[in-house]
Amino acid sequence: MKKILLITAFIYCGIATAQEEPPPLYLEYDAAGNQILSDLVCVNCPGAAEKHSLDNVTYYPNPVAQELNLIWENSDKSSVTTIRVYTLSGKLIASRDNLDLETALSLNFSDKTSGIYVVEFLSSDGEKKSIKIIKK
Repeated sequence: MKKILLITAFIYCGIATAQEEPPPLYLEYDAAGNQILSDLVCVNCPGAAEKHSLDNVTYYPNPVAQELNLIWENSDKSSVTTIRVYTLSGKLIASRDNLDLETALSLNFSDKTSGIYVVEFLSSDGEKKSIKIIKK
């Protein structure tokens, strides 16, 4: 059994090194730094090299007391159009639309009660990204 495993490992290594370059590994993390997605990216698939508008979203401070600062990058093909804030129970408590030309926004959290909120980004190409925010 060990011989079969060794032979299989050598054959696999030979095939792997014979390829020009392995496809990159795509990893996604949540706000706490936990890995939530791991998948191979199809290098030759249409749109694989395109940058999406929700790839680079920065937010601070978290936990928030007064103002939550959101910063994102728009790409040539898509842009952030809407930002919505929900309670954990799913109730919409704030929404900002027509953000196509914007790359930053500050949201007032001073009037919100302490707890966890979900901020959802929607882009012009239908992509969605959600982040969890803690209100002190």
